[in-house]
Formats: sequence, C-alpha cells, structure tokens
Amino acid sequence: MARSTSTPTSAPAAPSAPRSARTTRSGWWRVSEARLAVLIVGVGGQGVLTAGRILGDAAHATGLPVVEGQLHGMSQRGGSVECSVLIGPGESSFLRVADVVVGFEPLEALRAIPKIGPQTRVLLNTGRIVPDELTRAGRPYPPLDSILSDLRAVAGGLHVVDGHAVAKRVGMTRALNIVLLGALEALELLPFGQAALWQAVAGRCRPEFLQANREAFDLGRASVDAPQRRPDGGAVSQERPS
Repeated sequence: MARSTSTPTSAPAAPSAPRSARTTRSGWWRVSEARLAVLIVGVGGQGVLTAGRILGDAAHATGLPVVEGQLHGMSQRGGSVECSVLIGPGESSFLRVADVVVGFEPLEALRAIPKIGPQTRVLLNTGRIVPDELTRAGRPYPPLDSILSDLRAVAGGLHVVDGHAVAKRVGMTRALNIVLLGALEALELLPFGQAALWQAVAGRCRPEFLQANREAFDLGRASVDAPQRRPDGGAVSQERPS
C-alpha cells in the first residue's frame, strides 16, 4: 500500500505572465505554460522528501506559489519514494508529465518513465540501491548503460552525476540530496537562483552540519557542466559520463 499527501504552500498569487516569461533561467521551454513540475524519485532514506520540501521553501521564499505531493511505500527505508513539486499557480498536485525529473537512484528513475516526455530534463545520480524485490526474485539489477539508454530515448535531456562519490568527498553520505539540489541549480532549470535555494537548504540544516552541507551544495553545482547556449539563447542538453 502507498499513501499520498498534497501540501499547498501559501504564497501571493502571481499575475498571468506572457509565455516568454514562463521559462527557466536558462531559457528552456517548459512542458506546462503555467507551472514548473519537478518530480523527485528515489528510495527511503535518501532524503527525497526533504529535497522536495527544500524546493518548496525556496519557491515560497521568492513569492512563487507551490504545491508538494508525496507518494511512498510502507517501508521508511528502502522502499520507493517520489515527491512532486509544482511551482506556479494552481492547487492540484497531480502530475501527468514532469518538466524535470531528479532521480536519486537509477532504477527508480527508470520506473518514472511514464511521467517523462520529450521536453523533460532528467538529472540522474548513478549510485544504485538494489531493491529487496529483485533480491527475493533472484533477478539481476539492470545494467546502468541500459537504464541510461532507456532514459535518453524518452527524455529531452539527461544529466548524469555520481552523487554518492561527491557526498563521500565531504564525509557525509547523507548529503546526497544536497549534492543533487546543487547540481539541479547549476543546470539552471529552476525559476529561482543559487542564493534562494541555498537559503532554503540552510533553513533545514542543523548548525553543526551547515558547513558540510554548503560544501556538498557547491560540489554538486560543480559536478555538472554549465548549460551551453544555443543561438536563440536557450540551453543545449548535455550529459556527463558516469
């Protein structure tokens, strides 16, 4: 069984904007004209839900309306977890196709393919966690190359980072979610900047972990290539080899 929750966050209603204003900072066009739909997927214990709350905090702090939706299994650790963050006008947390998918775990990102479309950007952590269901069934974990190929076939862009390796560099593997938030910000796929996102991270950090999380955030930003520009000012999709 799974349970879902929908948590609207109050913010001043923004006036309707022309289509040209409804882009990310990189100039990339979104699937939806009105909202930016971010889907975060992973397994319990990776900090998926915290990452979603941080994005919601950053959106709210910059005056953007936001709705968060959560869906996860009974197991707190090791079970599939997904969190949707919809930034922009509206109250429903229903997400049909995501603008951005952040995959904390490759197989969980593969399971999200029904919500990935030709304009969806995918940020993927390559570190794998073999689910109990595969172990019990004696089935092998799919090769990473196969997962990457399947994601490339449906997504508008795939950005790959070894988030676990980056988190280990700061001596705090639990900072994976902060690493990936830093990487996401560096790709310029969000409607707010580095300062707003970092303040949201800091707002949910215990003081003794603030410096380590700052390092994780900065290393995450450095782990992906900055978007290249097209002649029309938009961003060109890039991949970083695993």
